[in-house]
Amino acid sequence: MNLQPLVTYYEQLEKEDKVGSDEWSMAKVSYAITVDIEGKVRGILPLMKTETRGKKAVLVSIERKVPQQKVRTSGISPNFMCDNAKYLLGAWLEVGEEKKDNQVKDKAKQYFQASANYHDALQHKKQLPPFYFLSFLLPLP
Repeated sequence: MNLQPLVTYYEQLEKEDKVGSDEWSMAKVSYAITVDIEGKVRGILPLMKTETRGKKAVLVSIERKVPQQKVRTSGISPNFMCDNAKYLLGAWLEVGEEKKDNQVKDKAKQYFQASANYHDALQHKKQLPPFYFLSFLLPLP
């Protein structure tokens, strides 16, 4: 069996960002956190696009190549540099929820702290160059 045509096809798809490599994956992304050179959050940039579904225009997330993400079914498991608001901002607000009780706030802090610890450990292990631009991942008060 000649696998070369399949390899060539895969490499072409990779060039077109239609498949990821072992270190990358495709993910739906709705927002980007913008930071300045000192690592202070300057804003949240919406990355959604408008699509027409039926007669309605709706906002949908775009697909982007991001660092490989873990498959999560339960528990706390942060991803590198691309994650949801629970992990990166300590924000946890379900649709229709107006108030956060203390239990939800505590859970959000746990997710945020896990992400901060994960990124800090990577930097200290020298697996990554120093990234002072992640200084916004500081413990919540």
